Amino acid sequence: MRIKKIFLYFVVLWSLFCAVLLTWNINEEKNHVRDTALYMSRSYFQLIVVSREWNAMHGGVLAPASPGTPANQYLPLEMRTVALANGEELVRINPAYMTRQLSELTKKLGVFFRITSLKPIRPENGPSAWEEQALQQFESGSKECSDFVTEKDGGRHFRYMAPLKVVPACLKCHAGQGYKVGDIRGGISIELKDVQSGPLLSLVGSHLLMLLAGAAFIAWCARKALGYYGEIEKVNTALSDESRHKAEIIEKLELALSENRSLKQIVPICAWCKKIRTDQGAWDRMEKYIQEHSQLEFSHGICPECYAKEDEKLKD
Repeated sequence: MRIKKIFLYFVVLWSLFCAVLLTWNINEEKNHVRDTALYMSRSYFQLIVVSREWNAMHGGVLAPASPGTPANQYLPLEMRTVALANGEELVRINPAYMTRQLSELTKKLGVFFRITSLKPIRPENGPSAWEEQALQQFESGSKECSDFVTEKDGGRHFRYMAPLKVVPACLKCHAGQGYKVGDIRGGISIELKDVQSGPLLSLVGSHLLMLLAGAAFIAWCARKALGYYGEIEKVNTALSDESRHKAEIIEKLELALSENRSLKQIVPICAWCKKIRTDQGAWDRMEKYIQEHSQLEFSHGICPECYAKEDEKLKD
C-alpha cells in the first residue's frame, strides 16, 4: 500500500538522520579531545617557559651535589659548581638541566617533555624525525606543531611542540653558537600519554537507542494510520454502496415519472366503445394503449354489476 511506502521512507530518512548525527557527534568528540589535549600542552609549555625564564634571570639555581644531581658537564667549568666555606659543594642548575629534572617528575603524571634543537650542546637533546620536521617549520614561521600518534601497543598519544626563542639570558651559554636575541634556539617537545578518544561506545549506543525508539514510534504511527485508513475505506465503501443504491432509486423514479408524464397528456377516447386513438391515428383498446405507455399489466375479470346484467340477458 502507498501509506506503507510513505512510512518506510520515514524510517529510511530517520536512519540517515541518526547516522549523520552520530558521525557529527563523533567528530565533535574527537575535536573536543584534541582541543583539550592542545590546551593542556600549551599550558605545560607556558609553565616550562616561565620556569626557564625565572631560572635564567637568576643565572641558574644552586643545589647540593648528589648522585641524582651531578655537576652539569655542558656548562663552562667555572660555572658548574660553587664551593661553600664549610666545604660543601653546590651544583649550578641551568634552565636546560632544570627542564630535564622537571620532566622526570612529570612522567608519573603521563606527561613527557624535553628540550631539543637542531644544534644541541648536549647530544641527547638531538631531535627525533618528527621534532626535526617541526623545528624546520619553526624556522619557516610556524607557531606550533601537534598531532596524535598511535604506538604499536595500541596507546594513543598526543604530541605537541612549540619554539624556544633566544632571550638575553640565553646568550650566557649559547652566544658561542652564533645565536642572537629573537632567533629560534630550539623547541620544547611535549607528549601526553594515553589520551582517550572519548566515550565512542556510549555515543554509538545512545544513537542506536535513539534510532530504535524513533523507528518504534514511526511503526506505531503507521499502525494507527493504517487503522484509520481501513476505517475510512469502510466508510467510503458504505457511502459508495449507498450512493449507488440512491442512484438506482432515482433512476427508477425518473423512469416512473417519465411514464407518468406520458399518461398525463390529453388522450382522445371514443365515448361509446372506449377505444383510444394513437399518435398514428389508429384506434386501440384502452388496455393495449395503457400497457404500451406504462408498466401496467391487465388481468380480465367481471365486476358484480356487469355479472348481474349478463346474467339477466342469459335468463331472458
